[in-house]
Amino acid sequence: MENKKKAFRELILKKFSGIPYVKNSLILADCLVRGKPLDIKDNELPAEFIHYLLTDTEASEYITHKGLTVQNAKISGMLDLEGLSFDHFLSFENCTFKEGIELDRARIRTLSLSGSTVKGWVKMVGADVKGQLDFRGATFEKNIQCLVIQFSKVEGCVFFDKGFQANSEVNLQGTHIKGSLFCEGATFSNPHGRAIHAKKLNVDGDVLLIAEKATDDLRKAFKAIGEVKLCGARIGGQLKCRGGIFKKPVSIVDVDDYSNPQCALIARGLYVDGPVILDKGFHADGEVNLMNARIQGNLDCSGGFFNNEGQRALFAKGIMVDGDVMLCENEYSTKSKKIRFKANGEVKLCGATVKGRLQCSGGVFNNAVAYSEPGYALIAEGINVRDSVLLNDSFSANGIVNFFNARIDQTFLLENVIKNPGFKLFLTNAYAETMVVYESGWPVKEMLDIKDFTYENFIYHLPKTKKTQKVIEWLELNEPPFSPQPYRLLAKVLENKGREIEARDIRIEMNNQLRKESPDKKRRIWLSFTGWLIGYGYKPFKVWKIALVIWLLGALFYMFGNQLQVMQPYSKFAHQDYDRHVFELYEYHPKFCALVYSLDVFLPIVNLHQEESYRPATEPPLDYKENVLTDWLVDPVRRATGYFLIIWMYFQILSGWLLTTMLVGGLTGLIRAK
Repeated sequence: MENKKKAFRELILKKFSGIPYVKNSLILADCLVRGKPLDIKDNELPAEFIHYLLTDTEASEYITHKGLTVQNAKISGMLDLEGLSFDHFLSFENCTFKEGIELDRARIRTLSLSGSTVKGWVKMVGADVKGQLDFRGATFEKNIQCLVIQFSKVEGCVFFDKGFQANSEVNLQGTHIKGSLFCEGATFSNPHGRAIHAKKLNVDGDVLLIAEKATDDLRKAFKAIGEVKLCGARIGGQLKCRGGIFKKPVSIVDVDDYSNPQCALIARGLYVDGPVILDKGFHADGEVNLMNARIQGNLDCSGGFFNNEGQRALFAKGIMVDGDVMLCENEYSTKSKKIRFKANGEVKLCGATVKGRLQCSGGVFNNAVAYSEPGYALIAEGINVRDSVLLNDSFSANGIVNFFNARIDQTFLLENVIKNPGFKLFLTNAYAETMVVYESGWPVKEMLDIKDFTYENFIYHLPKTKKTQKVIEWLELNEPPFSPQPYRLLAKVLENKGREIEARDIRIEMNNQLRKESPDKKRRIWLSFTGWLIGYGYKPFKVWKIALVIWLLGALFYMFGNQLQVMQPYSKFAHQDYDRHVFELYEYHPKFCALVYSLDVFLPIVNLHQEESYRPATEPPLDYKENVLTDWLVDPVRRATGYFLIIWMYFQILSGWLLTTMLVGGLTGLIRAK
């Protein structure tokens, strides 16, 4: 061993005799031969010396299987290890690199820069790392790009934690990490561009952009000041950003390969085999873009804060999620301190596919100021939710919530919704298997659009008294112009459930509105007539009240006419001997009865033999005694009564036919207003 150290010392002195620290080469040689760390004790060490140890064939033979560990060194010059092939541990602990490290196309086992400061850049393009990359507690200070690990392969994990800081872009584009990417409590700062550029990054394990465990201290949170780009990335585990702080660039520097980054987090086309967790303290100042992402777990944003006022806060158009999309209160929080999902800007889920639930329980969506009008707080046009959509537990939206052309395979729930003045709900042309409505979930009048909204079941939790009236009030919330489709659909659904009376009342109310809103004057007249008479055909027996009045009035009139001898036998053969002027009626001739006569005249489908036996007369019978004739001639009341009763009789006949026709038409549905 001593001979080996001596030979190694002589070799080093021969090559680097002018370096102050190398003069004490016996200790240096002893450390290298025994595989111990080289503690330089804050002395300066040229990068050329390290390059020699790692690349010179004769020198590298003295390095053991434990590799090379340098501690507390101030390394001057660029450490050029391009194309290096080193099968042992390579570590620089608490060192300061005045320039940087070149490791393009290097083949190494493990690299550690734990606690080190790099004032230049570390560049690893096309590198192959058999173990892990350890940047725990490291600080990178170079402008533009401080760490470039492009199109490389890492067999183990990559660590950016324990206080890691980067003051410009960290580039991981196209790199394949077979372990996990740890960024707990790290700070990536590039206010003028991208903080992390990881386009087409491939990580077989997890990507953790989170705060340090078990802490609410913002100083230990993950921070990315500048855009984090994960477009086209593939993650085999989970993408977890719990407690992470993401801020979009404050300004853009005109640099090649920059396409004006404007997002806090952009992950278009991201593919994640597990969940994406942006919950419980997640904070984004700027757009979070997950367009066309594919997530095989949940998209959990419960308790997250997405802030991009007047613009898109969360853009997830075309996203596919195998689990739930959770834009709600954080389910892990205690009852005393619930953390609500908040979005200050537009949340866009157009064309998304969610195999679980879209849960917005307790979520706060605010996009009230957009072009001086309420903007879209939540827009989910064409979304396909295989489970349910939940807008409950003090769900709050100050803006438009749009589910146009959405398909919800189970329940759409509205309960305990905060009625902000800017809240408007669009369900136009949408479908839900079951619609569940609580009165506490109603928007204000004319702030609901349910035209062509369809469902199979309708469940409403309303007070027992006037329940149907409350449902009608729900339908009347629909914004103008009036549409009969919501009324028809709800009536059909209730009718299929055996609730015919409620369905009937809803159809009647629909026709009441049509009567008021229809531009067709003839239709309005017809609806007014049928509505008053038979309830638009849904209450055909409503005519009996009118019929009763007409019948009793007729009986009263005919009784009065009979007292004045105006009601006379219709046929001359009713008398015993008419030709001999004997005007006594045969015994078999029906006696006059005003009630029966009125009924016989009024009903067209019955014959009670009164109408055919008597008629109102306007002239006295032939050959009446002179005094009787005189009474008729001098008493105009009888004559007027006769004329009146004739007119009334024809009125009764016509109204009888009309009311009977309406009754039959209503019962058979032939004239039912639909």
